This record gives sequence, C-alpha cells and structure tokens, in this order.
Amino acid sequence: MTIPLPPGYLGLQPLDRSAHGGLGINVQRREQFLAQRHFAPLLADELTRACLSYPIVFVESQGARLPCALFSLQEADNRFYQTDRGWQPGCYIPIYMRRFPLASLSTQDQGSREVVCVEPQALSDAATPLWGQSDGEESTEWRTLRELTQAFSQGLPTTRRLGCLLNDWGLLTPAALQGQHPDGQPIAVQGLWRVDETRLKRLQATQFRWLGEQGLLGRIYAHLISLENLPRLLQ
Repeated sequence: MTIPLPPGYLGLQPLDRSAHGGLGINVQRREQFLAQRHFAPLLADELTRACLSYPIVFVESQGARLPCALFSLQEADNRFYQTDRGWQPGCYIPIYMRRFPLASLSTQDQGSREVVCVEPQALSDAATPLWGQSDGEESTEWRTLRELTQAFSQGLPTTRRLGCLLNDWGLLTPAALQGQHPDGQPIAVQGLWRVDETRLKRLQATQFRWLGEQGLLGRIYAHLISLENLPRLLQ
C-alpha cells in the first residue's frame, strides 16, 4: 500500500536512532522546502493566530476539507519567506512548516499508532547530529521538532471534525481565485473552499450556540477575517 506523502515532502522513513543518529538537518533542503510551499495545512487551534498573517482557505485532503494557510497563488512560491531573510517579521509560522523534516504517519501494525518519520533527503552528515555523539542524548532542536510533530498529529482529529462539520452543514462554497504572474500572465486557482457568510448567518440559534460551546465559532470567524489578506496575494 502506498501512503501519500505530506505536501512538499520528497520521502519519509521511520525515525531511527541507529540509522539517523549521526545525521542532522540539511539547511539547504529545509530552506528549499520553506521557500517552495505555496500553502501549508493548519490545525484548528492555529486559525486565530494564522488569520492575522495569511488568507486561510479549505482544501480537499484525504476525504475531508481542511484549513490551509495560503502563501501564494503560484506553485513553488512562498511570498512570506525568503532564503536570505527568513520569514517576514510578525508572521505566524504554522506548525506544519516548523516541524520539517519530521512528520507523523499512522500505522495499523499491532494496532493503530503514530510513527514519527523523517525525510531522508533533508538529512546531512555535515550538520549537528540528532543525538549527541558523546552522551547519546537527543539534541534540543530535534526534541523540539519531535514535539511539534506530535502536536500536529494530536490536533488533526479536531481539525478534521471542523472541516467535516462545515461541509455537512453546507457552509462551504468554492473559492476561485485569480491573479497575475510577474510577467502579466493570468493565474487561476481552483479547488479551494471558503465559508459562505450568508449561509452561516442563516443557521438556527441553537446551531450558533452549539458552535460557540464547542469552541468552533471563533475559528470559523478567524477564517473569514483571514480573507482580508487575499489582496496581498492578488497583486
């Protein structure tokens, strides 16, 4: 069975101390990953922070429509990150981007469990090792990456629940975006979804109250507020 790779990853292997312990992060590969991502999946808990920096749209992913931060209308382009300057000051950096080159995959072997994996192309024997050569302790940087990977995995169920609810309640509508390449050629982006504000206002009072009680209403409005950032990408 082929397991789909997370967007932007070139491959994944289970993180193994004996195989990867003497390797560290290939900085050039990490910079390439950050600079060439034109969107990044978001957790539901990230929406209220990400909405101040990026447009947030919903994208079809493994049977659900999940929130994503949109960095550009062009593929392989991130308007908010430059290899020589890093992220634009004040931008919220999604967990998905911070955890690279790690990711978590589900396995059914001996019961369902999450396995922390690494992109082998993003490792180098010329970088600071994952585990110290002398004491065998995991480095602080790698411990942080592993914790971010686990946090992303743990936040996915709530995120999928939000996307499924919006879809089941008929609140999502297609969001076709149009812009221009630097050379003036038009860009048309399909396959994106947004919350229809008119449909949202037509919900019954009991539905609104339930969304508030579940902590979902604020996240929905964070998505709507984030759409004010779209002109930054359409220019």
